[in-house]
Amino acid sequence: MSKNPASVVKLVPKDVVRSEGCVSALENMLALARDGVLVGVAIAAFDAEGCTHTAYEGGGNLAMLIGATERVKNRLLVE
Repeated sequence: MSKNPASVVKLVPKDVVRSEGCVSALENMLALARDGVLVGVAIAAFDAEGCTHTAYEGGGNLAMLIGATERVKNRLLVE
């Protein structure tokens, strides 16, 4: 087996790019939850590698949460 340096694959890590908008949005929602304003939440996100992440807390009213996610979907499609 050849150890030719030209045939060796080198892994190069990606630079971390922090999204201040993402951090701000999450902090704003967290503050509302801590104040007792929010009782349900749905989160859809994606990372720098293109993987998606989701989480939710129904807050006892999944129909209301589904409606809220439809509102977000509409806002995303209109924007």
